[in-house]
Amino acid sequence: GDALSIRKNEFWIAGEFGKVSLGQGSESGDDAVENDFSGTYVLTGDLGSWAAGGELGFTTTDPSRTERIRYDSPKLGGVATVAIDYQDDDDVTIAVHAGQSNWAASLYHESRDGDGATDNSYEFGGSIAIKAGPFTAAYQFADVDAINASTGGAGNSNGEEFEYRSVIIGYRAGAY
Repeated sequence: GDALSIRKNEFWIAGEFGKVSLGQGSESGDDAVENDFSGTYVLTGDLGSWAAGGELGFTTTDPSRTERIRYDSPKLGGVATVAIDYQDDDDVTIAVHAGQSNWAASLYHESRDGDGATDNSYEFGGSIAIKAGPFTAAYQFADVDAINASTGGAGNSNGEEFEYRSVIIGYRAGAY
C-alpha cells in the first residue's frame, strides 16, 4: 500500500492475550517521544517533515506508520503495555508504554535491517511526563545512528548521528 495515502488499514484480533494487528498502522514506538501534559503540542509533535523557507526543518523523531505485524500485550500491573512489531522491510521495534492519569512514560528501540551487515542501524528514544495540579513537566529524547539517519530513518538526512533532547515545563490555566 501507499503509506502516504493510508493512515491505518489493518486487520486485528484481540482478547485476554492482548492484541495482534496486521496491515498498515502505527509502529510500536509511535508517540513514544511525545508524552506531554502541557497541551502546547510544540514542534516536537507529530509534524512529519516540515520546513520553513527551505532552511529550517523538523522531522518526527519516533516511529510512525508502516506495513507490519504488531503485538500489544494486555496491561501489565494495571500500568504498562509492551508492544513489538515486525515491519515489511525487516525492521523490528519494541516499546513499553506506561502511565496513569498524572504521569506517562515510554521507551522504544527500533533496529533496521540494511542491505548488508554494515548497513544495520538503530533508533532509541522515549519520554516521561508528569502533572501536578496545573503544573506539567516532560522530558523527551531520541538517538538515531548515522546509517539510519542517512537512509530514511528519523532525524536528519545528511548521514550524521541524530540526538534529540527536549524539556517542557508548563502551567495549564483554567480547568485541569
